[in-house]
Amino acid sequence: MKKRGRIQEGSAADITIFNPETVTDNATPKIGENSLPSTGIPYVIVNGTVVVDDSKVQNVAAGVAIRNKTIE
Repeated sequence: MKKRGRIQEGSAADITIFNPETVTDNATPKIGENSLPSTGIPYVIVNGTVVVDDSKVQNVAAGVAIRNKTIE
């Protein structure tokens, strides 16, 4: 976690660029509409990979899950 959340070379940070005045959640509880992407978020970068470019969701795999050990 020491290298996460920093915007510098060699670190792992996710960046979302948006205008809070224009963000809209388009998902609804209805099946088929429950995973509609939001609008008003033109760019998202995950671990150095652009996953939303000019408001278009890219078909790329980026980032990794952060997992903790299971506590029993």
